[in-house]
Amino acid sequence: MIINNYKELVSNTLRRNALDILIAGVESAIPKNCMYNSIKFRGGFLHVRNKKFDISQGKVYVIGAGKASGAMASVLEQIIPPKLITKGLVNSKTYVKTRKIKINVASHPVPDERGLQGVKKMLGIVNNLTNGDTVICLISGGGSALMPDPAEGITLEELKKMTEIMLKSGAETYELNMIRKHISTLKGGKLAKILQPATVISLILSDIVERHDVTASGPTEPDKSTFDDCYEILERYNLLKKIPLSIVEHIKNGVKRKIPETAKPNEMFFNNVHNFIIADNMIALDAMRKKAYSLG
Repeated sequence: MIINNYKELVSNTLRRNALDILIAGVESAIPKNCMYNSIKFRGGFLHVRNKKFDISQGKVYVIGAGKASGAMASVLEQIIPPKLITKGLVNSKTYVKTRKIKINVASHPVPDERGLQGVKKMLGIVNNLTNGDTVICLISGGGSALMPDPAEGITLEELKKMTEIMLKSGAETYELNMIRKHISTLKGGKLAKILQPATVISLILSDIVERHDVTASGPTEPDKSTFDDCYEILERYNLLKKIPLSIVEHIKNGVKRKIPETAKPNEMFFNNVHNFIIADNMIALDAMRKKAYSLG
């Protein structure tokens, strides 16, 4: 990381220390650094933290979404030989040059048609999985908008309208994401279910601060929230008559148990799903702590 006016700012030792501590925190969360710190590939085995996965027995697919997913894809190709990756596509806010994993540029924070088409292509890539296959999901902040997947009966335009209204309503981000999970086909752990029986490895670069939330509305993570919670949020912010009727009706049907809930923690298929947070605010803070300690 480079601070362009670093020399102008470091007029004394305390200011220099403060900037160096800040730089240490930011650098710990840059995709290249955090992925190399967490992931290794040796002899057909992918090592993520203290777990290892044999990815040599079946096909390897890479999908994902988020503002950093393009950069993550580029780094992953430096860790895993691209020839071992069967196919891959991620939805990213910006284009990054890659060799095997395709980058589909889409919109954030309001979803667009490009994102929707990218999701369709991802699902096309992983539509015939076996229990020997591995799907690596690259997920980062912004993935909720960059992986648009409205449930049946809800259009992309209605999803966009709801997003815009909720962003202006005063609702917390985790509350918006709770709604997103319940009006989607992939979020709230539903993507992990679709990817069965393959082994799912999610590499997550998290920007979450609120403890109720999960990155990108948790496409491969179990969800404890319910349709009842969603209805309560819409009621509390007086949104029941403001957001599209199709979304309100979908949530009402969920409350009546006419629509299946999001994937819950006790579901057996999560035994085959491995979520790794490779960078978050605590990892950045710990890097800053170590730098501060080294500076006395």
